[in-house]
Order: sequence, then C-alpha cells, then structure tokens
Amino acid sequence: SLWDPPAKQAQDDAEGSDDDDNMDTREWSLRALQSRLEKSVCKNLITMGLAETYPQIDGSLTHPDISSKLVHYEELLWILQQHPCYMGKLAQNLKWGEPTVLPIKGQQHKATIPASLFMDVTGQIFKRLRDDRTKRLFMTLINVMVKFEVEEQMKAEKKERQDAKDAVQLFDPKRSKVAAL
Repeated sequence: SLWDPPAKQAQDDAEGSDDDDNMDTREWSLRALQSRLEKSVCKNLITMGLAETYPQIDGSLTHPDISSKLVHYEELLWILQQHPCYMGKLAQNLKWGEPTVLPIKGQQHKATIPASLFMDVTGQIFKRLRDDRTKRLFMTLINVMVKFEVEEQMKAEKKERQDAKDAVQLFDPKRSKVAAL
C-alpha cells in the first residue's frame, strides 16, 4: 500500500530506475515528507502558543446596515438569473453607446445608468458558465434578447420607418444588444 515503505527504495534510488515501482517509492516519500512538514508546523505552533488560536472573523467588518440589505440583493440577483425575461426587458430599454436616463416615479430626480452596467452585471450573474444550469439560463437570456430584437425589427418594418434594419444589420455587433453579450 502507499502507507507502507517500499522494499526496494534504497536499491531503486541508487540505480535511478524510472519504472512503476519507483513511482510508488516517490509517492511514499512525498507522503512521508508531507507528514513531517505537518508535524513540524504543528509543533512550532504549539511552541509559540498559537495552536489554539484561530483567525478573528468578526461580523463587524461589514456595516450592519449593509449586511441587512445584502439578503435582498442576493434574492434580486437570484431572480434576475432565474427569469431571463426581466433581464431581456431591461436590455431592451437600455441604450448601449451612452448612459440611459430613466425618470423616477413621483420624484423630480432621474437615474442615470452607465452603458456598461448591464454587461458588467450580466457577466457577474452568469459568471459560472461551466455549470450546465447557468449555461442554459444564459442561453435562455440570449434567446429572449434575440426574440426582442427580431420583434422590434418586425414592428419597424410594419411601420416602414427609416430606422428599420436590413436582415444583415439585425445582429451587427455595433447595433445589436445580443451581439454585445
């Protein structure tokens, strides 16, 4: 087994053999060295009086007002990831090249949303694309955004507006919100 010292260790080391038995020897030697290092670290920590000391993780690192609101942001981000229609509608109403100014109901103030904010948030929400579930949700978001762009194009063609795009321009990287993703 890997825990027992190999019988041929001294002979193989002298010969410089590189066969499978020597691999076992090296594995055993590495495990023995790792064990010695761990024992040494533990002994030094006991000698310095730090064996029972753990890092101080204090809840006061984050202001209580902020930590009480983080729960709501976590829920919001979960909803945005699970329901791509919300993100798609948001993308449909944003301008890509310049900040979007949105009025706030009941107030004279307006909110200015930077052009890169949607891309940054989307990138963070769907960061783990190696996960199949996240990948499928991201593909659903892209599907929703494509449908919105095609519907917008069809409405423009029905109204025969000047801003109607050709089929070639529909997913032009400079004009398309989907191509930016």
